Amino acid sequence: MRYPNKKRAFTLIELVIALFIMSVVFAMSYSFVWPTLKKLTDPRYELVVAGEVNDTAVWLQSAIMRSLGTGNDFTLTVENQEPKDFLEIKWKASGKSEKWSSNRITFRSLNYDSKNCTYTSGFQKLTPAITIQVHYGDGKKERTNWRISISAYGYVRAYRQS
Repeated sequence: MRYPNKKRAFTLIELVIALFIMSVVFAMSYSFVWPTLKKLTDPRYELVVAGEVNDTAVWLQSAIMRSLGTGNDFTLTVENQEPKDFLEIKWKASGKSEKWSSNRITFRSLNYDSKNCTYTSGFQKLTPAITIQVHYGDGKKERTNWRISISAYGYVRAYRQS
């Protein structure tokens, strides 16, 4: 006697065992992946700070290029006492200001005599040249080894001091 074709289904025990195996595999992979993900979003992680510093340097270089293209001079303001989470450019011809801010890092000028630098497009000069020290943007504002320097000729360089 032949039995009609039965459609076989999973039993409750098979489902419980499969779910248990999947949860063990997930827990093992989570324990390896979580520290890496946490490290990549941590503001103290070197790659995050390096990316923010390089983005800031590109913004500063683009401001210099826009000044050369339009002939519009600007003043760059960087606080030299307490680290601030923004840099500010004030365009002379239009009177408009432009801010660059970061969620993770703060900036402080290492030029103790002045916190304002003026870029003159006609002479292609920044007076005075400036070095900006980068701090971590969390509550303690810890100092990093990263610096952004802008030479008197408008060359922007982001570097890590060893």
